[in-house]
Amino acid sequence: MCAKPPLYGAEPAAASTRPQFASWPKRAVLTSGDVAILAAIARACAPSPAPVTALEGSEAVALVAGDPLRPAPHDLGEPVGPLRLNPLYSGGALVWPSERYAQEYGPRSDYLPERADPLPADAARRRVLVDLPERW
Repeated sequence: MCAKPPLYGAEPAAASTRPQFASWPKRAVLTSGDVAILAAIARACAPSPAPVTALEGSEAVALVAGDPLRPAPHDLGEPVGPLRLNPLYSGGALVWPSERYAQEYGPRSDYLPERADPLPADAARRRVLVDLPERW
């Protein structure tokens, strides 16, 4: 079940004293880290906002200025090109390329099912099918 995000529920980026956030737009009213974003995508929900100061360990962040419940100004449409099986799957099973990789990314990848066969109905949302270059 998805909760509606509060319109102005997170600390504005301008309020942060951290140097790496100093140049962020002053009107960013919602911020989310990569873990929350991926979890929300897997659930087909909007990510929960977080204070900017909580994002220090995030590898990626999203900033939203304005009303996040208003429709996007442009329709992004469907993914371009064919979707291919995520290269982390071999013989239908999720296989990490190394133990180090598994330790670093495994705990953060609970959206990936252990098996890719049969394909889940939400295979693209869960990143079982991905948009990769043809020669990947």
